[in-house]
Amino acid sequence: LMAIAASQSQAGEILRGAGASHEALRATLPRVRTAKVDSADPEGTFQAMEKYGQDLTAMAREGKMDPVIGRDSEIRRVVQVLS
Repeated sequence: LMAIAASQSQAGEILRGAGASHEALRATLPRVRTAKVDSADPEGTFQAMEKYGQDLTAMAREGKMDPVIGRDSEIRRVVQVLS
């Protein structure tokens, strides 16, 4: 992120516009990296999936996902690979 924020790209402009400049990210880095993982199950310790992810299977079961339209060949390929 720091490299993108320092670049002159559109992504860099968006990051800087949101307050995520190279300097701000650099200042935040020590706080983020202070947590050490000492357990055998680091994912269980930090529960990153629950914190940052979404359970797409549960959303699909509850009918909360938008239908996939116009992707018939891609869907057939996924089914072929998974079966």
